[in-house]
Amino acid sequence: MRRRGAVSRKSSKTQRRKPTRPKRNNAARRAPPATSTDATLQEQVSILARELADARGQLAAALQQQNASSEVLNVISRSPGELQPVFDTILQEATRVCQANFGLMIRYEEGSPHFIAFSGVPQAYVELAKCDGTLSEHAPSARAARTKQTVHVADFTKEYAYAVERHPMAVAGAEIAGIRTLLVVPMLKEDDLIGNISIYRQEVRPFTDKQIALVQNFAAQAVIAIENARLLNELRESLDRQTATADILRVIAGTPKDSKHALDTIAENVRQGRHYIH
Repeated sequence: MRRRGAVSRKSSKTQRRKPTRPKRNNAARRAPPATSTDATLQEQVSILARELADARGQLAAALQQQNASSEVLNVISRSPGELQPVFDTILQEATRVCQANFGLMIRYEEGSPHFIAFSGVPQAYVELAKCDGTLSEHAPSARAARTKQTVHVADFTKEYAYAVERHPMAVAGAEIAGIRTLLVVPMLKEDDLIGNISIYRQEVRPFTDKQIALVQNFAAQAVIAIENARLLNELRESLDRQTATADILRVIAGTPKDSKHALDTIAENVRQGRHYIH
């Protein structure tokens, strides 16, 4: 007999169990999508990286320019009165630091231009310039001489070489020397034109403001070197005159009755190119 109130129990084997869900693995969870804040931070990092690279490039360029200026000043101090080493160094440093392919320097004497230094100029163009260096009034060098201002030509072939007149030297510059971008900086003593420095690129790539300022500084240093050499030569001539005069006075004082000895001394000083104060 079954007791009232008793509940029949089913076998555990036949009892159904609720299906259990597998536990989630945290490592398998997906990363949340990038937000606008993350994108902004990445952009800022990129901007800062570019600015840092630019700052490093500017610092390297500034150091290079400073070293170039120091080298020129050292040459000036080592070569008092000797201008050719100064001209050569100035032109070489201007060409190198400004990333030009070649350059040349001109000095005006009695109104006529004379080449005084070359740096990397194609030899065929050098020979042509020496034989027939005539320029038209529209040439960049002529414009710089006339206006006494820096002339910067971005594309030589379009702006001058193949312009209306097609001047032979301009065409030769484009075809023989491959001139494309050029810079001409006048060398001025106050308002007097002393010469100019010209640097050239064989590609259309304008010079930067800092590069132009550097060549202008080199032009000023060249003028200072020329003026120092002039003053030094005048001082040497003055000392020579004073020494020659002192020699004559000493001979006259030592042999007041021997005029021939005095005249021989004067003749010897003249033969050696020594002059007298008068």
